[in-house]
Amino acid sequence: MWFQLLKGALASALVVVELMAPTAEDTQVVYPVNESYPINERTRECLFKGVNQYFSAFRDDCFFIYGRMVGDNYRVPIFYQIFNFTGCIIMAELDKLENIPLSSFMSLRANFKFCEYKYSLMVYGNKNLRRISLRKDMEIKKEEVFIRANEKLRREQVTNAPFDVDVGSPHDCTIKMALKRKDCTALVGDLKYPSDEDMREAWKRISKVYGTITIDDISDENLNILRNLTVDGWQPRVVRILNNHKLKNIAAVLDMKVTGPKPHFWFSNNPSICHSINVRKEIEVKVETKLQWNDSCMLRCKGGVMSADYLEKMVENCNSINGDLLIEGLKNLPPNIGKLAQIEQINGRLIVKKNSGVPDLSFLPNLEEIDTVDSDRKLPCLEVVGNENFTLKGLTGIRNIYGNVYVSTRRKSDVPAEVKQYLKQITVGTSTFVYDNVTQEGIILIARRSTKLRKLILKKRPKTAEVEAAAAISSKEATVKSSDGASKSIEGSRDI
Repeated sequence: MWFQLLKGALASALVVVELMAPTAEDTQVVYPVNESYPINERTRECLFKGVNQYFSAFRDDCFFIYGRMVGDNYRVPIFYQIFNFTGCIIMAELDKLENIPLSSFMSLRANFKFCEYKYSLMVYGNKNLRRISLRKDMEIKKEEVFIRANEKLRREQVTNAPFDVDVGSPHDCTIKMALKRKDCTALVGDLKYPSDEDMREAWKRISKVYGTITIDDISDENLNILRNLTVDGWQPRVVRILNNHKLKNIAAVLDMKVTGPKPHFWFSNNPSICHSINVRKEIEVKVETKLQWNDSCMLRCKGGVMSADYLEKMVENCNSINGDLLIEGLKNLPPNIGKLAQIEQINGRLIVKKNSGVPDLSFLPNLEEIDTVDSDRKLPCLEVVGNENFTLKGLTGIRNIYGNVYVSTRRKSDVPAEVKQYLKQITVGTSTFVYDNVTQEGIILIARRSTKLRKLILKKRPKTAEVEAAAAISSKEATVKSSDGASKSIEGSRDI
C-alpha cells in the first residue's frame, strides 16, 4: 500500500517537474510550493532552504524538494529520502566530508527561483572527499554540475554518473589552499578582493576564477590585480564593486573576460571613479550599464601641432586643450591618434589644412565644444582647407562651436548635407562652405545664400594661372584661386 502511494506521488511530482522546467523566457511558472506554502502533503513536496543536517528534522516525509541545501561538516551527509531536488545542493569547504551519496536521486535540476547559482550540484574545497555516488538513470545535466578543488577526489571516484564528470585541475584551489600552495592558477568560490599582502601574492598567480568576486570598501585606487583575469561566474552579478570611496581607476575591467549569468558586473556607491570620456564609454559598454563618474582627475593640456610626439606627451586624463590644435601636412595619421578620443573641449581653434593622409575627423569622436580664444572671433573657430581625399565627418559628439566655421573642399560631396546643416545649427557665428570643382571647362564656384543659388562659371584657363572673380554676395567680394595649392575664401557668406 505504501509503495503504491509513493509510486503515485512520484508520478505526480515528475509531471509537475516537467511542467516547471526552468527557461530564460518563462518567469510566470506557478510552483507547487513557495515561502507561504512550503509543504504539499498530498504530493510530498517541500520547500527547504538550509543546512543538510536539519532537513530530516524539518520534514521526514518529503521526497520532492525545492530549494537550496548546504552541506554540513559530517563524514557522510544524509540524502537517502530525497527522490527529486529542484534548486541546488552545495557541498563546499567541509574538512570532514568524505562521501556524498546521491544514488537515491532520480532528478537534480538547477532553478534560479529556488537557488541563485546556475549549478544544481556544487562540490568544491573539500580536502578529504573521496567519493560521490550518482545513478546512471539520474536526470541531471552535465553543465549544471560543478566539481573542483577537492584535493583527494579523482574522476573515477565519481561513480554511476550518466556522463563523463569533470573534477577540475590539480591547480584549482580555494583561497585557503592558494595561501598554502604556490602552484594554484585558478581560484574557486565566492571571493573577496585581496586585502593583505599574502592574498595579493596568491592572486598574482591566478589567471582564472570560478565563482564571484566582491570588491567592497578597498583601499586601492585601481583594480590592476584583476587585469587579464578570466571569470567563469556561477550566479548573476559576477563581479560586484561597491562602497569603494578611494577607488578611482577601474580600467582593468576592460581586460577581464567574464562569463556566466547576467549581469556580469554590478556597481554601487563608488563616488571617486574617474576616467576620460573615451574610457568611460568603453567601460559602460563592457559592463552594460551607465555609471556615476567623478571629474576630479580631468586635466587640461596645451595646444600644438598634431604629431606622434605631441600625442605621446598628452597626459592620460587630458580632456580639454587650451590653445589651437593644428593638423597640417600629414601624409599618414600618427599611430597613437586614438589618444585624441579623450578630448571633449578645445579652447582655441581646430585647424585642418593641407593634409593628404587625413580622411576625416573620426579621431575626435568625443569633441563636444570648440571655443576660440580670439576675443573678437575674426579667425575661424573651425577651419578646414586644402585637404586631399578628405570628407568632413567624424565629429559625432560636437554640440557647440562658439565662433565661425570655414570649410573649403574639392567637391561638394566632401561635406555631407546633414553635416553641413548640423554645423550651421550649432555654430555661434558664420558658417562658410566653399567647393572647388576643377575641370577642363574651368573653375566652378557655387555659392548659395539662404534659398538663392548663384553660379559663376569662368572660362577655361591654365591650371597654374590665378583667377580672380568678383561676385556680389551680400555686398561682399568672393576671391577664388586655382586648385594648384592656393586657397579660396568667401567672406560674409552664411550659406554657400
